Amino acid sequence: MATHPTPSHRPPQRGVLFPVLLIAAGALVLAMNFGLVRADVWLDLVTLWPVLLIGAGLSIMLGGSRVGALLAAGVTLALLAGGAIWLQTSRTASSPAQSEAISESADGLRSAHVTLAPGAAAVHVKALAADSTDLIAGTASAGRGGTLVPSFDRDGATARFELREEGPVLLGFGNVRGRTWDLGLARDVPLALEIDAGVGQVIVDLTDIALTSLDLNLGVGEVIATLPDAGRMDVDVDGGVGSFTLRLPAGLAARIKADAGIGAVDLADGFDKVDDDTWETDGYDDADDRATISIDGGIGAIEVEWVGGAAGGR
Repeated sequence: MATHPTPSHRPPQRGVLFPVLLIAAGALVLAMNFGLVRADVWLDLVTLWPVLLIGAGLSIMLGGSRVGALLAAGVTLALLAGGAIWLQTSRTASSPAQSEAISESADGLRSAHVTLAPGAAAVHVKALAADSTDLIAGTASAGRGGTLVPSFDRDGATARFELREEGPVLLGFGNVRGRTWDLGLARDVPLALEIDAGVGQVIVDLTDIALTSLDLNLGVGEVIATLPDAGRMDVDVDGGVGSFTLRLPAGLAARIKADAGIGAVDLADGFDKVDDDTWETDGYDDADDRATISIDGGIGAIEVEWVGGAAGGR
């Protein structure tokens, strides 16, 4: 009887480009957390996104073998690293985008909801001067091919303001460094603030604002948010890629429910653990000034720190 060789079954080849890039992204976040690279390196990497197409094309051209995939991943990482280093050290600044004046009156308002969705920009938000009559005022700019779209709806003493950038944001990252939003918000109007952080550094100082709620959708980059010391406020944070620092004023009681995601949550002293993922300060339940905080982490570090003293609510 004739015998036939038993066919061999090789395990399917799995791509290595994505796992290698994921490992590299984790190493970059770690380096950023230790201060070895600047947080705005994410802007450079997003600018260099076409390198991923080069890597994918090399992987296909080399036949999909494990050696070819590793070679493609190595070339991709080398191009990304070289491009990021060049952009970080280059002294040639890109031309700043054209800024537009943004303003809406707060006359007669008793509450407002403000939404900011910059897409890709450096964002700075703070309180307006005490004598200002505006709900929001400042400047903002769109990237190449983008358009700022403000909207303002008022119903009696309540208003909704929204500022978005529309345009080819996903493909138009080449002018990221030229985009800046520098905005001030009313101090005395009870305010619900929502920010879709996008790509870039976001610094939000709400120290002197009558905040009722803060909804932060973290994007790619560094986000620093400082809460006011008075009032009751709900804070909802959805994680992204990069680092997030939440600064709490001394004397503000707080409860934090946190899911770290792929990263770590670093809480300042003064929080007692009440269950697996919830911490709170003494006196939270009875405090007049308190923040109820929910953090759904992404990839990166989350830090909660006190400003101006020790633990809040004490």
